[in-house]
Order: sequence, then C-alpha cells, then structure tokens
Amino acid sequence: MLSDRMYALIGIIYPAFGSVGIIPYMWDKKTKLAVRSSTSQVLIRYHFLFIGHFILYNLIQSIIFYLDKNYEYFNMTFTCFCAALLVYQSFIIMIFFEDDSIVLANALSIFLAHMHREYYPDYDSKNSTKSKLIDLGLVCILLASVVTSVVNCIVNCVYPHLPIFLGYILEEAPPIVKIPFAYVIPCIFVWIIFFNCFVAVCPMYAYGLHILPFLFKELRMGRTNYETPSEVRQPQNLIVAYRSLQLFQQLVNNLVGKFIVPTQAIVTKLIVLSSYMAIKHGDKMEKASFFLIITWAGLAALFWSLMLMIGGHLHVHGKRVLDSWKYHRWGRPFDTKLMSKFRKSCRPIMVSFGNTYRIRRLSGLKFIRGLSRGILRALLTL
Repeated sequence: MLSDRMYALIGIIYPAFGSVGIIPYMWDKKTKLAVRSSTSQVLIRYHFLFIGHFILYNLIQSIIFYLDKNYEYFNMTFTCFCAALLVYQSFIIMIFFEDDSIVLANALSIFLAHMHREYYPDYDSKNSTKSKLIDLGLVCILLASVVTSVVNCIVNCVYPHLPIFLGYILEEAPPIVKIPFAYVIPCIFVWIIFFNCFVAVCPMYAYGLHILPFLFKELRMGRTNYETPSEVRQPQNLIVAYRSLQLFQQLVNNLVGKFIVPTQAIVTKLIVLSSYMAIKHGDKMEKASFFLIITWAGLAALFWSLMLMIGGHLHVHGKRVLDSWKYHRWGRPFDTKLMSKFRKSCRPIMVSFGNTYRIRRLSGLKFIRGLSRGILRALLTL
C-alpha cells in the first residue's frame, strides 16, 4: 500500500535518524524491514540518559520553586517536566521494549505489502490521488517537526534565562561553560525530542490511513462500493483477513497498551497546569514562556484527543463489522454456520491494555470532561 515515494522517504529518514541514535534500528532498503544496529542502540541510550537529566533538572527546579512559593516558576518547570516525561515514554519503548518495537514495525511493513498484493491488486500506489495525499501528509508532518524544533531552538537562544533551561542557573558562568550548556545542548535536546515524536507518529499515520479503512469498509458486509475484489468477503478469505488484523492489533496492544493510562494522566496534568498558568500568570509571563506553555499544552491535547478519537472509531466500527456478519445472507448453509461460529469467537478489534483499560466511543468525551473539571477546580483557587 505504501508508494515508492514513501519508501524512498523512509529510506532516507530512518538511516539518518538511526545514525544519530534517535531510533535504535536502521532500515534495510532491499527487504524494506527494520534491522538492528548496535551503534544506534548505544547512541539512543546516551540520549535516554541525557533527556533523563533534563527531566530531573526540571523536577528539582519545580520542587525548589514550590518551597520558595514562587508558583509562577513552579508551574512552568513542572509543566516542562510533564511534557518531557510524555515524550520520554517513546524512548522507554525503544530501549526497554526494543524487540517488540522492531517486531511491530516489521509486521506493519509486511502486512501493508500483503494487503497491496492480496486485497488491493489494482491499487496504483504511484499515481492514485489517495496515495499522493498520504505522501504529502507525511511530508507535512516532517516539516512541522522541523519548524517546531527551529522555533523552540530560537526561543532557547533568545531567552536562555528561562527556568526550564540550564541557562537559568548558569547566568553568571563563563562563556566556555555557558555556551555549550545553555545554548548548544538544549537545542540538541529539542531536535531529538521532536524528531523522535515524528518517528513515533509515522506508524500511527500508516495504521490509521491504510489498515483501519480496510477493516471499516472492506470487511463490513452490506455496503455497495468496495475497493477490494468480492473474493475477499468470501467466508474462507474473510476469516483469514480478520484473524490477521486481530493478530496485528494484539502486537499493537502489547506494546502501546501499557502506556495508555500513564499517558492520559500526564497529558491531563500538563493541560490543566498550562491552562491555570496562562490564566493566573499570563499577564506577568514573558511572551516566550507563554508561547512554550501554550504550544506544549495544545500539541498534547491535539495528540491525545486524536488518539482517543481513532480508538473510539475503531471500537464502534469493529462492533459494526461483526454485527454486519450476523444479518448477512451467506448463501450456502455451511458458510452460514461457519460464519456464525466464527463471529461468536471474535471480539471487536480495539485499543486496550488487557481488560484493565479499553478505548471506547465515549473515552474522548470522558477525557474532555475530566479536563474541564480539572481546569474549573484550578480556576476556583484564583
């Protein structure tokens, strides 16, 4: 399903990112699979420790400001701590769950190639409008990562005295110490953070635009306009296709599921604190501080709302797919009996962490309701 343009872009980005340790693996252009790289594994561990020190610095600063009752700087440093901790999870996945991340990346590449070969034989990945729009969207995400990194680097260089940067405690230090620690290292940190986010978004992008439409549209009976051949919806082929999607979703849940609850907790705290800080101290804050806080909160809210929306649609349409099989006339009695037993053995495909937490249709609404409550409670303290 991926076009040659997409593979060419991935073939440039992933080796470049792997060579500097943003991801722990390289990209094999021949097999179109991720392969281990010992150099990348060592470098990403250095980045892991480096970003860990930055997180620890903001945590210590927030404690100091809280004890000094400097609540403006406390909210700023603690907000930065939450934002960095949110991104830190992707490094935890790539280091401590490296095998699972490589397996998932390769499973996605293999499954998309299988879909193109078996289910979309007439799909022109080079000239179709859909394919061009998907490729353009990936380029836009990459450009957004670059622009965001540049803007944050400019803010760091113009306002190094902000308490979230090391320049705050190095204001009186000699230039030989101040330049690398107050300017160079924070800029490197920013580039690592946002390019790591880009690498994390790429699989989600392919998953949402290729695999989910296949489940929602092509495996649901009763529709009139299908893009795949009718043989795909024959009982024997339908069973194989749905079981394949279930296995792939299980790989996704095994890797991502355990981070759902921590991510939602961090995002909620980040948005509530940012909103409170913008309202309480907005007139006293520097424009750079205000810009950073609003940007972090906005990106976190947009990212997690989008994830919950996709997960909610997956749950709703997954149930509709199974329900469409129940009322469909399969023709032969054997096929009817086979699909009846198979449908009863299936569960709707959804994003979940075992039976502990499942993203459902109302998960996004509950998230927004929780944010509203948190912000109103914070406002009552004014």
